[in-house]
Amino acid sequence: MVSVASERVLIVTVALCVSLLSSCSAPEDPARTQLRERLREETRLTEDEVRQVIDEVGRSLAARTVRIKEGADTHELNAEQRDVVFSMLKGPVGVYDEGLRQADGKTYRVLNGPARSDNAEIETLQRLWIDLEAFLPGRYQFAYAFPGYGDYEYQLTVQP
Repeated sequence: MVSVASERVLIVTVALCVSLLSSCSAPEDPARTQLRERLREETRLTEDEVRQVIDEVGRSLAARTVRIKEGADTHELNAEQRDVVFSMLKGPVGVYDEGLRQADGKTYRVLNGPARSDNAEIETLQRLWIDLEAFLPGRYQFAYAFPGYGDYEYQLTVQP
């Protein structure tokens, strides 16, 4: 026969084990850790390193909801906005590293690439700010070669 005290000890032990197991997670991939350390360096990324970052961001974004802040409104990206914001992740041709930036208490690596223009005579660019800790985009900027022509920026929030 099990005593009440023994039963309580058993329940507490099981609860502690469950708590410990649920707080454990798989260790981070060493390649991801190494890439994060490289991203913290001031030296510009090579084309291969830019591709690595793009691949890692793509994996981090997989099946996650992204919300944007436009003025006072916050909403989920629609399909067209998602295509525009993440176009450089699909086709990294012409994408290069602009270096490190600090904003909102975070360190970002800024990727710059060509963007689709609604006027063939005016060049455009886009910037995707990548949070070094999470490998997730935190900001998107679209700009024409002529300032004020229709530039815009989104603050991005990636939800689990």
